[in-house]
Amino acid sequence: MKKDEISLQTKRLLAVSLKKFMAKKPFDKITVSEILADCEIARPTFYYHFQDIYALLEWTFDTEAIELLKKSKDYMTWDEGLLLMLRYIKDNEKVCLCAYNSLGWRVLERLFSKDTIPLMRQFVEQLAVNTSAKPDHIAFITEFYATALVGCYAKWLSGGMKQTPEEMIDLIYIAMYGGIEVALERSAKS
Repeated sequence: MKKDEISLQTKRLLAVSLKKFMAKKPFDKITVSEILADCEIARPTFYYHFQDIYALLEWTFDTEAIELLKKSKDYMTWDEGLLLMLRYIKDNEKVCLCAYNSLGWRVLERLFSKDTIPLMRQFVEQLAVNTSAKPDHIAFITEFYATALVGCYAKWLSGGMKQTPEEMIDLIYIAMYGGIEVALERSAKS
């Protein structure tokens, strides 16, 4: 087995362990020692891969987000891509709540934005292809809607996820339908 594959397996093992502990207790109560004992990995190996437990958390969310983005490229509509994100949050509710409650919304917002912005960019750029919308407007529209979506994730997560991911998509659709297209049209006219 190649060194890169072994390294990736080690990182994934550490990520699984971290998520297991995050499902049980606050993030700030989880120690590197607990993770190492759970994985049966030596301390130097952990620090070879990660600076600290926060870096492991970020890597975990980033890696899982990359997998979501790979899947979302197969979808034709933004709502199908967002549904993947909402299902991820629902499937990882305890881990996401742990991060939200222990680290604060800003950390989780940054992590979720990394997933949502590329998804939204892909969608907005598809809609902008046949327009003369200005590039800086396209970038702003992308950021605007991505920020709104991340806010929806937070409200949904912190509110106990009363709606299913599918119901959330319906609500988001009601709020967003046609808005991006209208914004692109306005950009082309300005």
